[in-house]
Amino acid sequence: VGHRGAPRRARENTLDSLDFAESFGVDAVEFDIRQTRDGEAVLFHDEDILLGTQRIPVRSFTSRELERLTLPSELGEYHIPRLEQVFHRYGSSLSYIVEVKTGAGTQLSTMARRVARLARAYGVDARCLVASFDAEFLKRMREADPEIATSFLFDHPVSLPAPGQPAPIFPPVDAIGPRRDLIAPSLLAAAATA
Repeated sequence: VGHRGAPRRARENTLDSLDFAESFGVDAVEFDIRQTRDGEAVLFHDEDILLGTQRIPVRSFTSRELERLTLPSELGEYHIPRLEQVFHRYGSSLSYIVEVKTGAGTQLSTMARRVARLARAYGVDARCLVASFDAEFLKRMREADPEIATSFLFDHPVSLPAPGQPAPIFPPVDAIGPRRDLIAPSLLAAAATA
């Protein structure tokens, strides 16, 4: 799996980075997406874009405004791609771990429907695992398309639900992604039975 593509070769979460990962023969790529003001899903990890000395939320831009931006990085200039561009470019040649980042103002249902619609339109829905730290978003994703696999990411201790009994903070998901130091035999055993 190319985590954010190949971030040692090109700016993470860019088409160049994903191109390098594909050229290395990865089976899948993982990348982060955020929502724009007009509801588009774009590849970007942080909540804010650094423009000079200003930090401006991704959420405050439209997808067209982001398309026109050329941003600097230590690995060269880059552009922020849309999720649709990624699915169009790589199609079924790769599998995808789509980590959805949310924040204040993220329209969860809109984002879930957008991801589901694009995955279906490009025929990659069976090749996607949609992951998030946001349990509410994962519930909306399940409503938008119950066939697309989901993964709950967490970086603090949580109790796994009893089999067939989802806990309020733990959405029904196909996979879990705990922080490395939280992985223990008891967690794996509970996850296997849940």
